[in-house]
Amino acid sequence: MIIAFLLYASALDGTLYAATALLGMCYGVQYSIMVPTVSELFGLKHFGIISSFMMLGNPIGALLFSVFLAGNLYDTEAAKQGNSTLYGANCFSFRVTFWFWLGSVELVPF
Repeated sequence: MIIAFLLYASALDGTLYAATALLGMCYGVQYSIMVPTVSELFGLKHFGIISSFMMLGNPIGALLFSVFLAGNLYDTEAAKQGNSTLYGANCFSFRVTFWFWLGSVELVPF
C-alpha cells in the first residue's frame, strides 16, 4: 500500500492507473485474509463482532485522514495561493512525503 500511495504522491504521468490497480489489489488481499485471520486468532465464539471491528478500521482511518488531514492541507495550500482550486501535485507532494518518512521512522526498532 505504501508504494501505491507514493505513486499517487509522485503525480508522474501514467502512475494514476498503476497506483489505483495496486491499491485495489492490496485492499482485496487485506479483506480476503482478514476473515480467516480473525477466526484463527480469536476463534468463532464472537466472530461477527470481532470481524466487524477489524473491518471498521479502514473506513474510520479513511474518514479521519481524508477529512482532517487532507482537507486541512488543501485549505492551507489554497489560502497560500489565494485560490480555492489547486492544480498539480505541488500542494500535497511535500507533506505526503513527510508523513511517509515519519511513518517509516516509527517502524525502526530502537
